[in-house]
Amino acid sequence: MSDLVHGRASTYQHRGCRCADCKKANTESQKRANHRRHAELVAGRVHPEHGTYSTYCNYLCRCGDCRAAASIAQAAFAAARKVKAAQA
Repeated sequence: MSDLVHGRASTYQHRGCRCADCKKANTESQKRANHRRHAELVAGRVHPEHGTYSTYCNYLCRCGDCRAAASIAQAAFAAARKVKAAQA
């Protein structure tokens, strides 16, 4: 019998469950964490490195440097998808 408790972010993150309930719980958990980090950024309580895709995603920073990093990362992801599709 499975001891997984579904509908929890921790089940998604630590137990690897990808059912719809666990995916939804993880998505909501990540959204809350991103908004919390963004609020800390705006308040000046944290000082993440700017110009990174991570800061764009995790702190919801939209400064010019972070936007540029996100644009470069998205272009790389798109190029990788094209290569993968061509190999299939």
